[in-house]
Amino acid sequence: VTGWDVPACIAPMPAEGVVSGTPGIPEYWSGKAPLSQGWRLVPPDAATCETLAAMLHVADPSSLGVGRDAHKYHRDYEALQFYTAWRVEHPDLWHEYASRRQAVSNRMTYLRKQGLELAPCSVDTR
Repeated sequence: VTGWDVPACIAPMPAEGVVSGTPGIPEYWSGKAPLSQGWRLVPPDAATCETLAAMLHVADPSSLGVGRDAHKYHRDYEALQFYTAWRVEHPDLWHEYASRRQAVSNRMTYLRKQGLELAPCSVDTR
C-alpha cells in the first residue's frame, strides 16, 4: 500500500518519475520531441528486451500450433523467439492514461474512506 492508501498496482505515478521540463512524462522516455505525427517509436534497452524474451517461454510446447488461427503458420514449432520491440512515446496518450489512472486512484481512496474492504491486488508473474 502506498502513501495514497491504494494498492500499489494502481498507485499514482511518483513525482520523481518525470523528466524535468516535460511534466508527467516518464523519466525512462528518450527525452526527444515527438515527430510531426505526435509520437515516436524508440527501441527498448537490452534489459527490457531480455525481459520480453523471457516472457515468451513456453512451458508446454504441445500447446503451440493449436487454435483457430494455427493453420495460418505453415510449419511446426516448439518455442517462441523474441525478435524485436518498440516503445511508443505518445505524450497525448500518456497524459490520458495518467489522468485515468489518477481517477481510479481517487475513487479507490474514496471507497476506502467509506469503509469498503478491497480485495488484495496481486499480479501473476508465472
